[in-house]
Amino acid sequence: MNHSFLLAIVISIQLFAAFITQVIILRNIGPGVETDIFVITQSVSVVVVSIIQAGLQSIWMPELSRSSSDPQKRRSTLSKALGQAFILAVASFCFLITISWFWVPLFLTGGEQILTSAIFYFIGFSISSIFTLLSLQLTLNLRATGRFILVEGLNSAFVLASLIVVYIVTSRKNLDLVLVIIVIRSVLFFVAQMKVCDWPLISIKKGCQEVHFWRKMLPVIGSAGLYKTSPLVDRYWAAQTPAGGVTLFNFAQTAVGAISTLLERSICVPASAGFGAWVQENKFQRIKIVYRKRIFAISLLVVCYVISLIILRPLFLDISQYVLNISVDHALQLWWVCILLSGYLHVAASGTLPVAILHALNDTKTPVIIGVCGFFFSLVIKALAFIYYDIEGLVLSTSFYYIGNMILMVMYCEKRLNEAASGFYKA
Repeated sequence: MNHSFLLAIVISIQLFAAFITQVIILRNIGPGVETDIFVITQSVSVVVVSIIQAGLQSIWMPELSRSSSDPQKRRSTLSKALGQAFILAVASFCFLITISWFWVPLFLTGGEQILTSAIFYFIGFSISSIFTLLSLQLTLNLRATGRFILVEGLNSAFVLASLIVVYIVTSRKNLDLVLVIIVIRSVLFFVAQMKVCDWPLISIKKGCQEVHFWRKMLPVIGSAGLYKTSPLVDRYWAAQTPAGGVTLFNFAQTAVGAISTLLERSICVPASAGFGAWVQENKFQRIKIVYRKRIFAISLLVVCYVISLIILRPLFLDISQYVLNISVDHALQLWWVCILLSGYLHVAASGTLPVAILHALNDTKTPVIIGVCGFFFSLVIKALAFIYYDIEGLVLSTSFYYIGNMILMVMYCEKRLNEAASGFYKA
């Protein structure tokens, strides 16, 4: 069976289970203040993980790829990566918990009870996120050695198991138990990956001593702290809608995000894992061919996605009302959001390709500069779009922001590859 097709099947099972989990929560508990608190605190933890991982991956993915043929060197590299991930994760989440009194009221209003509930959820998500960050480094290691099916298969098993438990506990309308399940799943997945990777050390000391890598990584994390907070800007504006607005917006973005993850992991990840080695071998033309073909493939699939939603609009509305137990107005809003997120879908799936190439060429500055500039521009267009066109304007401006970033990233990626191929740019 074709490797990419098999990978797509495994990831589809995983994402389908994750999506059904969201459906169960929304149907059994319903959009409201409690689910908004849950969504906001989860979104903050996800963004923090994304910011830290941007820096870690920019350094350790190429390093693990280069050492893939030397097990001893790869194991040492992985230990350092785990050490740095642990340091960054613990420091970041402890700091955010300490200042939660400041940032929680920016998204949620309602007094002391809302604040207490939000802090409780965020502490739980923080514990889960620390193990998630450690797991991501183990995932990088498995992908660097070509073991894509294994890591995604493991993840699928844990997501399916948690789905069953979530179905049971949400029937009692208790989100606290859902949080406990999320924490337990992240811990068990981390332990399973540690076993697969033969229990590498989490070398905090060696991680601290890698001064050269810290100097390269921290600017990436610092700048990512700006442009990767874009989802929080979306949540802030969505929080200005009536109670439940954040939950519906998050549900749509989760659905589209699941599709983008499927496309990314089955089409883009198998290619991006090899960019570091191809750069060392001066196979720049091969990199060009591979990443162009995969971006084109994703473009065709996104077009099919939009056409399908337009054709199946009546069916979409009926299913949304029945399955999610929402009104026809909410169902129509959900349909529009899914349509307008098509630009976000494309870039979320394909954007890792040019970034991975630039990182393989040791160019970590370009993605950062583009991301930071784009972020400040997006603050203006999102604010104006929401004020004049409500949630639909916010979503459309989000897609335009992602597409603009992608166009610039591809332009610079092509430029760097041409320079590297001609010898003017040294990777």
